[in-house]
Amino acid sequence: MEKVVLMIFVVLFIGCATSKNILHEIGDTSTNILHKIGIGEKKKDIEQQQVADVKENEVSKISNLKIEEPYEVITKNQILIFETTHGNFEVELNYEKAPISVKNFMAYVNEGFYNGTIFHKVINGFMVQGGGFDMYMKKKPTKSPIKNEAGNGLKNYKYTIAMARTDVIDSATSQFFINVADNSSLDHSDNSNKGFGYAVFGKVTSGFDTIDNIKEIDIGTSGPHVNVPAEPIIINNIYKK
Repeated sequence: MEKVVLMIFVVLFIGCATSKNILHEIGDTSTNILHKIGIGEKKKDIEQQQVADVKENEVSKISNLKIEEPYEVITKNQILIFETTHGNFEVELNYEKAPISVKNFMAYVNEGFYNGTIFHKVINGFMVQGGGFDMYMKKKPTKSPIKNEAGNGLKNYKYTIAMARTDVIDSATSQFFINVADNSSLDHSDNSNKGFGYAVFGKVTSGFDTIDNIKEIDIGTSGPHVNVPAEPIIINNIYKK
């Protein structure tokens, strides 16, 4: 009987010890799990803060950027001032009717391309042409040709400005001319090379006397070029009003 009691006591002691160890291990495991969860949450918070810092830095960079308006953006009634050695005049561009021509012209203006070029062809009773040669009659390199907008409804009336071109319809680059008479023969009539016409993209609004003085100037030849002013008519600058 004593042996049986002793055995029961031993079994109960071992069972308690085992349970205690199991509970201790469970406690340790729970502690470890909670510790890991705590580290995970802390790591997550750090990562979120890093992401927030990155976003804040990017926003700061964006807010500090200098936003420059591209030169293609033209106001509806953009006015340009032409300063020449024979007086000044102003031109109003028609972006609504001739967006391609206006953007092209403004690209050259903003680059200062026309500064130092001349009116190299003057035909009184017809037109005065410039924008392609310097005062030594050296032709300047240009951008690619643009689409001809002669069919935009604008007419080659006196004091309008239009894109000059070769016999090829879509060949206009930098050169332009100002009509000094109503030239209906230059208007769009059909889609043939002869009838397509010349694209008007604006009109002179001030300084008509300057245009009238230019058309009256003495002309001669320069190499293969005819109707060249005897005295260079230099475009010093073109800029927005």
